[in-house]
Amino acid sequence: MVGVFSILMLLLTSGYAATPSEVGIVFLHGKGGSPNFHILEKFTSKMSEKGYEVIVPRFPWGGSKGKADYSGSLDDAFKVLDQEISKLKELGRKKIILAGHSMGTPVAITYSSKNPSVDGVIGIAPGHFVGSTFHDKFVYFD
Repeated sequence: MVGVFSILMLLLTSGYAATPSEVGIVFLHGKGGSPNFHILEKFTSKMSEKGYEVIVPRFPWGGSKGKADYSGSLDDAFKVLDQEISKLKELGRKKIILAGHSMGTPVAITYSSKNPSVDGVIGIAPGHFVGSTFHDKFVYFD
């Protein structure tokens, strides 16, 4: 995990035309995960200590009490991202980074390919393919 933080810090600070207080990060959790996933808590606290604003919303593939809920669509996930990016912009964050874990990574890449307001994507243990829904049409390789 220390290596991930080191690479992340290098990515966010080297050659980047923004200070930490100008950068907002939306973290997309993995399949069956949630904003309370212990790795995400470590990530958000480390990044917040450095001055980054980090938001970890619940996405349509999230889980609770050991069960995953895939009832949402990719459009639903994009709406969550639109809302969270708007919040970061309202807070004065000029650069937006999407950091995805597992399923969150391909969704972050897909969203950023269609949205020029995203300045970078970080993938941590990327997995899965993006489909229109997160249930019967979503392809899993677990």
